[in-house]
Amino acid sequence: MVGAILDAPGDRIRNAGLLWRPGTGPGRYYTKQHLVPFGEYIPLRDVFGGLDDLQLIPRDFIPGTGPVRLDAGPVRLAESICYEVAYDGQVRDAVRTGANLIAVPTNNATYMRDGNLAEPEQQLAMSRLRAVEHDRSVLVASTTGINAVIAPDGTVTKATGPWTRRVLTGTVPLRSTTTPATRLGSLPEAAFAVAACGAVALGVRHHGTSRRSRASERATSDVRG
Repeated sequence: MVGAILDAPGDRIRNAGLLWRPGTGPGRYYTKQHLVPFGEYIPLRDVFGGLDDLQLIPRDFIPGTGPVRLDAGPVRLAESICYEVAYDGQVRDAVRTGANLIAVPTNNATYMRDGNLAEPEQQLAMSRLRAVEHDRSVLVASTTGINAVIAPDGTVTKATGPWTRRVLTGTVPLRSTTTPATRLGSLPEAAFAVAACGAVALGVRHHGTSRRSRASERATSDVRG
């Protein structure tokens, strides 16, 4: 798998993960779906496009339209490019294609100025969560940040420090089990939200009924007095 910037229609480009096979070269690719405004495209380009560092983005990226599984031998790979790993639906849809491994290629350079590691560390934590959530091994490959091999239980088995050039070699399980998170998605969250709203509504109603009851009792007491 290699990171690639590919031409797209309308003088636009794609942020892609490209499957490159020995002997035959480029094959299928996945295009990043969740693009970063002012990083991968400029809203209202005619207004803002000429300002300062925005001039370094001469063309807008075009978003992908859905998950693409990338197969190589026994590996059925799902990709979440950079901060896509933060989107529940993107990761879940990718795993639902039948993927048995998750890859998170990323470039963290913009967020690591002055030695700041908050962003790559947060992204690594998200990748560990996805491993547990979907019972999949996760490989994090960063041009500047923290590279890691993550087991399905969220354990980081191998890693590099920031700004480190190194090759990581490891063996990971390729699993095809389906977890409740993979099957149900956001349904449990929606159910809890509905239950919470119902509990609040009942609490408000009970509180209002109690206040009216106490007011009625006071009024009756005043009349008797």
